[in-house]
Amino acid sequence: MIGDWGKPVDGRQILRDIKEQLAGFRNSLREKGSRVAIIHFADPGEGYPEIIRTRVRAADVSTRAKLKTFSALGAEPIDIPKPWTTSPTEFIKTISALNEDPSVAGIIVQHPMQEVIRRRLNQIAPEKDLDTLTIRQENPFQVPATSDAILRVATAFTQSEAVLRTVEPYIEDNPLIAVVGAQGFVGSGVVRQLRQRGASVLALDARALGFTPDDLRQVAEVDIVISTVGQPEILDERHLRPHHRVVIDCGFSPIGEEVYGDVKKSAYNIPQNITPVPGGIGPTEMAILAERLVKKEVAPELESWTLEKQEYLTRDEVAEVQQQWAQDIYQTAKIMLDMSPNPRGLEGTYYRIALDEHTGNLSIYSKDRRGLVAEYSQNADTVTYNNLSKEDSVAWQQIRQILNEQTVDRTQPDIEL
Repeated sequence: MIGDWGKPVDGRQILRDIKEQLAGFRNSLREKGSRVAIIHFADPGEGYPEIIRTRVRAADVSTRAKLKTFSALGAEPIDIPKPWTTSPTEFIKTISALNEDPSVAGIIVQHPMQEVIRRRLNQIAPEKDLDTLTIRQENPFQVPATSDAILRVATAFTQSEAVLRTVEPYIEDNPLIAVVGAQGFVGSGVVRQLRQRGASVLALDARALGFTPDDLRQVAEVDIVISTVGQPEILDERHLRPHHRVVIDCGFSPIGEEVYGDVKKSAYNIPQNITPVPGGIGPTEMAILAERLVKKEVAPELESWTLEKQEYLTRDEVAEVQQQWAQDIYQTAKIMLDMSPNPRGLEGTYYRIALDEHTGNLSIYSKDRRGLVAEYSQNADTVTYNNLSKEDSVAWQQIRQILNEQTVDRTQPDIEL
């Protein structure tokens, strides 16, 4: 069994590894004079929704990373900034010139953009659509680059050894996968590809008819979580669980000096694995684009890279661990109550202990959004858990250690509960 939670899936290391694998093609790309154009749009300014302006800032970061990645591969990046108010006519003129330039191997248009511009993305020549901005039969790559990155990470947390490019179902143990933001550009691509490959998918999106924020609580019941919303901290301690094999966070929202993902950082240590923001899916997407450029330009026979299989605990194994956590927490809480002048309960900064004199139930509550984390029934002689995390176990181990260091006069211990 693995013993830690919140293990990061290091996208930066993935990108470094892929760059190293592709380094042998650098001279070939230089000799061919391969170029990649990246079009991105300026901040629309005051009066536009903050979410749009935040995504523009995120696109600027992504643009710089792409320019750096393609340059390192030996290709010449072409940086094409555009005003937010660029007209469809001007946009098509730019795309047409790039389509006609034989040295341009790829054209990437960064989201977000005006809707009238988005509807013209099909003007990009299919053979130059490295990012798969539009799904067309002529496209050499049928999956958007970000979706491809997500799928390769998700597949590493299944038992199947099949390769993603096959059309056969690739998820043998059939985990339930939640896709939050399932109707967006990236999310819809992920849902489509997962279902084509035999996965069981829970599709969640605020744009769905009848959707309420409480619907996000369903995330707690799945095995793998994928969030493509781009809304800071939409997922937190209420949604994540230790049985989650991996949480794939595709959000990237620069706000002030900080960068936020869809997952609240205080919840990072709850799932077994997580793609951090920054440094997770973003660099992994760059590794996809690097591979695509090399395959298109100089090595069509190149095998697609895969992320090696990752360790995770099964639901039954996690339940066994959590049961032990709950038992240990109960024993410590009972000692604290025995030492307390108030036998009905204790209130602290992080936890609250409550004893129901009628039922004999001893309950431990977290002061964050999770609420009840463990409960002991004296009548049934059972310990149950709810939303219990590794951090709870560690915190209560520290409390137990302090208790063990108390003097034998059994005075109320000085503990940060």
